[in-house]
Amino acid sequence: PFMDLWPRVLVLGALMIALMRPLQILQLGQSSASSLGARVGMIRLLALLLVVLMSATVVSRVGVVAFVGLAAPVLARLLGARTLVARLAWSSVLGAGLLLLADTLAHWASTWGNGSLVPTGTATALIGGPIILLALQNVKNTHHMPGQGDGPAGFLPARRSTLVIGGVLASCLLLTMAISMAWSPGLEGWNWTAPSQWGEAWVWR
Repeated sequence: PFMDLWPRVLVLGALMIALMRPLQILQLGQSSASSLGARVGMIRLLALLLVVLMSATVVSRVGVVAFVGLAAPVLARLLGARTLVARLAWSSVLGAGLLLLADTLAHWASTWGNGSLVPTGTATALIGGPIILLALQNVKNTHHMPGQGDGPAGFLPARRSTLVIGGVLASCLLLTMAISMAWSPGLEGWNWTAPSQWGEAWVWR
């Protein structure tokens, strides 16, 4: 998995590093960032896109063990890392430590049991879950996006038609199902499955 992951992670990581400075400006607040010329909406969208791509890339290869990517930044913040650079640096160190701890505990649990293997991903989730729940106890305001003001206007989302939202969600669901049925790995690599064969492929999906 490492040989498949590292080129993608390297590219996505470089893009995230390039986005660090705009994200630091967002910490000043939406109005201050906008007055400095930052395109707040675009920065948020790019950050969300990169996070989703990185998460999907890693999880698709290593599974639940990627949960450490959620727990490590939370733990770094709980331990006092305030700036973005500090969080990134300490998240890397703490993430490696959490993964080593989870792997060691999983190995010990497998040794103590009746020979049944305990996945490292399970131990990672058991360790990371309480850390995230602990951090949630200290959250004072989660009603606004990063870089958005704390005023009442920031709490009220714009009203949109329920029919339009439902239609968009249904379209996204159908598109996701179609892609998951049609695009799959085979003996000769990834390829498209013809709709006439979806009935046979359904059980495997």
